[in-house]
Amino acid sequence: MIWNIVAQNTREGEVMERLLEKLDDMRQALGSDRVYDVIGEIIPAPRFDALMKDWLSRRRTMSEILAEIDLQTDVEQVRRIRADMEDKALGARYIDMSKLNADVQQSRENRLMPEYIEKFFLEAYRSFGGTITPVKDRKGVWSIGRVPPDLRKLSESLERRYGKVGTSYPLLTFDKELLIGYSDLQFVGPGHPLFEGVVERVLREYGPSLRQGAVFFNAESSEPTVLWLLKCGIEDGRGHLIGERLFAIHKTESTCRKSQPYALLDLKPPESAVAVPQDVRETATREDEIIDWSLEAVTPEYFGEIEKRRHKELAIKEKYVRKSLQFLIGESIKKLTKFDQQLREIRDENDPKRLNIVGNRAKEDARRNELSQRLKDRLEEMGQEQHLSEKPPEILGVAVILPAPQEVVRAVEGMETDPEIERIAVQKAIEYEREQGRKPVSVEEENCGWDVTSLQGGQVARYIEVKGRAQVGGVALTPNEWIKAQRFGKDYWLYVAVNCRTQPELYLIQDPASKLNPKEEVSIVRYMVGMSDWKRFSEGVT
Repeated sequence: MIWNIVAQNTREGEVMERLLEKLDDMRQALGSDRVYDVIGEIIPAPRFDALMKDWLSRRRTMSEILAEIDLQTDVEQVRRIRADMEDKALGARYIDMSKLNADVQQSRENRLMPEYIEKFFLEAYRSFGGTITPVKDRKGVWSIGRVPPDLRKLSESLERRYGKVGTSYPLLTFDKELLIGYSDLQFVGPGHPLFEGVVERVLREYGPSLRQGAVFFNAESSEPTVLWLLKCGIEDGRGHLIGERLFAIHKTESTCRKSQPYALLDLKPPESAVAVPQDVRETATREDEIIDWSLEAVTPEYFGEIEKRRHKELAIKEKYVRKSLQFLIGESIKKLTKFDQQLREIRDENDPKRLNIVGNRAKEDARRNELSQRLKDRLEEMGQEQHLSEKPPEILGVAVILPAPQEVVRAVEGMETDPEIERIAVQKAIEYEREQGRKPVSVEEENCGWDVTSLQGGQVARYIEVKGRAQVGGVALTPNEWIKAQRFGKDYWLYVAVNCRTQPELYLIQDPASKLNPKEEVSIVRYMVGMSDWKRFSEGVT
């Protein structure tokens, strides 16, 4: 049954209006909105359902309904609810907003951003002969006049799962946020048949090349690195995949480190064949070493993250499975008790009424047994779901990353790379954050798109990208850094440290993506920001 509780001049709406008035009285007496969290304890759903039916059928008056609700704001009632609020068992039912905010923030950092989806799709779709054009005066909106016939053909399994590919898409976007307020705009991304069809085609045609390897240049690299793409997964005791993540593993001659696959966006493929040192080639064949290292340095942390999340989810799931099914079992037992009482009152074994009760009791008893078995089965399933195991890590691809030719790097102003200067700049930024009462955490090696995550009160206050100069001059941002600056907006800060060799000075720019006008330098895959540009919008600190 659907209650008409939001409409005016309805009987259901009248009950809800009076109930909300009572709740507001209680909220004011408590001095807290948490009365809305405990209302389920005062008026459980089945009881509210019965009250609504009584009012609609006119079995009870409004006064009787409100008396049954009994939301009085006397001292004793307020004292009892406040005590319940402080009780840990009840407190566990509240939403932990700090934890929720942290989860949202982590999701915001790790999710596959629209910019990455757009970049992938545009390059892949065009490589297969498709034409996609930007829509004038609508940023982030594209148009496909006609999908090539071969891209409309999906495998049977994909078409069954995602549907058919359309012949055209006049208005589409890769960013769900742009859909708000527009009914003519279609979202294309994971789960859309055209997107999934392009992904399938990419994996079919280019998948083998991932394992063969590729070579890239990095304008900020000082030594060769081998980058491995590694897929890790977690299964539960029922064999269901509950977590899967792609990691990038960077291996130099002496070290391994974990980072984000986004690092590939900051690299440039060579325009012609290049010589790869023999020792680097050999490193790129040592898959077993990478898998062994990941089993100690990557999968345990990921396993712990998934395990913590799974245990929390199952605790909530078990609680409500028990609560709902035990309530139904209890109701069934009440009916059986009622039937037994009626049978005791009717002694004649041949009485049709007694026979009818016997039949109804048998059906109810079967239902009670079925509910009990369902509860047992669900608890057993959840017990199996508690047991997690790691899937063997799988190598998906490998790339050799070489330092970019020095003549190319030197030709671009602001691209002189000096690890010591960068270290001084990051240290200056960290010291400043601590002085401001925040807790800075370096994430330089993870290739997130920023260097320092600055926390305040346990929440992310700033994503900080740090650039250091020995004297003064322009700075270079990687594509990944520029994408994150655009996405995080006012939460993203660019800290420029100048005169790092003598007396470092720090300049701060909030929301650089909305203020700076970088020049894209294709030769090194960087966005160059001139000194006059970043200094004009910066806030200088000593």
